[in-house]
Amino acid sequence: MDSDSEDSSWKYLPFELGECEDLENYEPGGFHPVHLGDVYDSHYRVVHKLWFGGFSTVWLARETIANRWVALKIVAARESPTYHDRCVVASRPSIAGSHLFAMVDREFWIDGPNGRHLCLVFPLLGPDLSKLSKGIYSRLKPAFAREMSLQAAQALAQLHPNGLCHGEPHAPDYVVVPLDFCSSITNMLRSEICVIDFDQSFTTTGPPPERLGTPAKYLAPEVAVGGPASPASDVWALGCAIFRIRSGDDLFFDYDTDSPADALRQIVKAIGELPEEWKQTRFNREGRLAVADGEESELFWSFEEKRPLEDRVRAVEATVDEPEAAMFDGDAMLREPYPAAFRSMMWKPTAVCVAGTYFTAYSDEKDDMLGAFPRISEPEASLLVDLLSKIFTYDPATRPTAEELVTHPWFHLAMASLLLKGEPLGSARDMATLSKPGLGKSAPQH
Repeated sequence: MDSDSEDSSWKYLPFELGECEDLENYEPGGFHPVHLGDVYDSHYRVVHKLWFGGFSTVWLARETIANRWVALKIVAARESPTYHDRCVVASRPSIAGSHLFAMVDREFWIDGPNGRHLCLVFPLLGPDLSKLSKGIYSRLKPAFAREMSLQAAQALAQLHPNGLCHGEPHAPDYVVVPLDFCSSITNMLRSEICVIDFDQSFTTTGPPPERLGTPAKYLAPEVAVGGPASPASDVWALGCAIFRIRSGDDLFFDYDTDSPADALRQIVKAIGELPEEWKQTRFNREGRLAVADGEESELFWSFEEKRPLEDRVRAVEATVDEPEAAMFDGDAMLREPYPAAFRSMMWKPTAVCVAGTYFTAYSDEKDDMLGAFPRISEPEASLLVDLLSKIFTYDPATRPTAEELVTHPWFHLAMASLLLKGEPLGSARDMATLSKPGLGKSAPQH
């Protein structure tokens, strides 16, 4: 770094690489610099990046002894000593033995230029669902989205009765973008989810004294105004995830939503005014609770603009299976869709030509282009509005439990439709799911 930048708050020159970890966290106490080809604990060879978070980076590695692929999670140095104190799930055998949760296979420690790091070896999993349901770039097919959402609800329904809540510098020579699992012509993914990242988990009898590192867009309103996290706040976050999985967009998010106050303003847009006592909450200049004496603060305020929940649901686009359909201008060359092996699971709005134009990025024309797509069906929209309206209530005591949620008909829409039409269900498993949704596998393996 040259002398002209000595006064800058940036340690490293920012650049456009796409999604990658915060380079500023490559400092003492932060991330360990990992390079492709590095070998850890004598037999884990790093092949590619899988993902990253605020507390760790995760890498695809080949274990040479067992000759298997694994996910190697390297925790930031400052977080490593207390990692086990925060991760309370591993001590519960009923959770550790479930296919819905990814547990650590083994662990070891390494020393590096930024400190001492805990390393955790996990079984290799597929991509983050949020990356497969992402705005104009990727969407899940409706049935697959409901299937994945049901499994997420089932995971919470297994955690909560067990007294658990999920909750959420030395730079390397180069930074690696995450591996794209969907670039292969062969579908290696199974129709199953696995819940990971329990470093924000806690027991229902011992909620954390401070706000967790939950992203603002998933933050329950009672937590945003200073209340404790709970199973009900887990359910709120699940509702946020369901909307994201089905629509590709975040419900309580705008381009600058990064604090509790920001999140509350988006919540008010969708579900109405806060309870009177919450309106008296004071936030500092960063949009966080003002707790220090004399700290500069202001009362909560909201926007006049409203975007009601029902309108947001009914604006969700339906799947476009045939980009060449007559409703679109097919003169221009279509962008490359997902390989055929993935098309029962997901689709790309960017692969659809609308009036001779393709999506290239978010712009003022995006909403007009999306308006050309068909909308979510009326039966599904009504059920999804009903489900989310039950979840998104200001009083946490009135929200359904995760166990109650898994019985909601939106999750089982296809099977319910068959019953209404008098058509036979596909299997005894279908009937079992309708009569009593369990906590086991909700989708066959491919």
